[in-house]
Amino acid sequence: MKEGKIELIENGQKKECSIVFSFEQEGKNYIVYTDNNVDDDGFIKTYAGEYVKEDGEEKLLPVEDDKILAQIEKLLERIDGEENK
Repeated sequence: MKEGKIELIENGQKKECSIVFSFEQEGKNYIVYTDNNVDDDGFIKTYAGEYVKEDGEEKLLPVEDDKILAQIEKLLERIDGEENK
């Protein structure tokens, strides 16, 4: 992971995404990122994952904790509200 960027492999292709924010909660690291694509409603698509390092390899796992997902959504709403001031 580069500062402010994350590189993913999707369908065998490398894809560089921008990190929106990251945080640690209960000993786990989470990352919210975007590929800067826009959805049908005109919103920038964002994604979230749990960032882990196992056996020297960096992995991004799905966020399965509903409490964490709700927290991420609130943070994204706050960011969107601040940008639209």
